[in-house]
Amino acid sequence: MVGNIKLIYRLAILFLMMSTTVHAADLSATDQLRKAKHEFSQAKANNPTYRQEFYDINYNIRYGKDFENNRHTLSVDKAWQGVMKKAWDPAKYVPQAIVRGMVLKDSIKQDDNAAYFVRLSVQHPFAPKPGETKYAVVREEVSIDKMNKVVYFMGRLPKSSDYQLLKIDPKDAAPQPIFLVEQKIAAIDNEPIDVWTLVPLAINGFNYEDQQRLIDDLGKAAKKPTSIYLQTQK
Repeated sequence: MVGNIKLIYRLAILFLMMSTTVHAADLSATDQLRKAKHEFSQAKANNPTYRQEFYDINYNIRYGKDFENNRHTLSVDKAWQGVMKKAWDPAKYVPQAIVRGMVLKDSIKQDDNAAYFVRLSVQHPFAPKPGETKYAVVREEVSIDKMNKVVYFMGRLPKSSDYQLLKIDPKDAAPQPIFLVEQKIAAIDNEPIDVWTLVPLAINGFNYEDQQRLIDDLGKAAKKPTSIYLQTQK
């Protein structure tokens, strides 16, 4: 009798594990977005010292000189289009940081309110060491909140298959710090304001102090003009 009870218990646990796996695989884009929001808010609340927030990137001030010849400014919707294009195709819109990338087609999920996909990229290392390779592999789960104009980039440890898909030997790849990132387009007096929040994860060989220095560097880089959003006008 006791043996039967133990067997039933083990079967029940196995069933629950299988159900959880299937459920996770069947999450809709909106479910994935809800999950990303919860994970990000928890990480942000638990890491008040090292998180960084950038609020002061006004696109029309930032790109004012570039717009002089075109005689137009970015609307909030146009700025949001640029953010979404960058999320789907970072190698095209952020070539100074990303060498090449791809979206895993079988991961794509979309509905009226949200989009979800897994993004892989080959990037230049944030903290290269002397004699170290110039490439790093980055894996991110991306959730797009279409209604509120927010994108969550949830950094993950790369899988062995990621290196194969990107044609990078793991032995030659530099470690890359892993972040959870929220990027959103806010509107102040109809001006598009880029709002970033970065939360570092002390994994993959980086501690919080290392990542704080890198975040400070990212903050400076984020305020340097690029042509990302100008391309949305073409």
